Amino acid sequence: DQVNVTGILTSAQTKLNGITTAANINITGIATVGTALSLADNIKAQFGTGGDLIIYHSSTSSYIDNNTGDLYLQTTGSGDDVYIESVDDIYLNASSKSAIHVTGDGAVDLFYNGSERLATTAIGATVFGDFIVAGVTTAEALNVTGIATVGTALSLADDVKAQFGTDGDLIIYGNSSASNIKD
Repeated sequence: DQVNVTGILTSAQTKLNGITTAANINITGIATVGTALSLADNIKAQFGTGGDLIIYHSSTSSYIDNNTGDLYLQTTGSGDDVYIESVDDIYLNASSKSAIHVTGDGAVDLFYNGSERLATTAIGATVFGDFIVAGVTTAEALNVTGIATVGTALSLADDVKAQFGTDGDLIIYGNSSASNIKD
């Protein structure tokens, strides 16, 4: 039960009469498949001399398994974007640890060494751990729970108020003509 093809095999339909299974089909050259190449569940398409790249589908999930070196997704044509799309969630793990988690119609969570560090929310983002900003930063609202340490200066524009206390019990602000403290 062996079929050997040397050269180019191009066919819209190839029938192996009398053969329902074959232990090996060896093609040296180019094989062109017309419409589809169908493989049953858990049958693996292997690429590379040692089967280094394996693509298969179990009865519930699909797999691309690269056993040697890096795996590149590359576009080289005029449409050079790469899209990863899911109707549900997307997980990106590195060394078996969470790196990025995208929730369908929801948050994006970023992880460092498996620990969540940033999560987007309906109104902005939540940072877990230290938040270090270098340079000039403009924010419409910044809510800090805990201690905020400012390096050299906290600069506020004219008439922007620094409020202290739950109900803004102490207010400090200034402009080009006056400085104000309200208690």
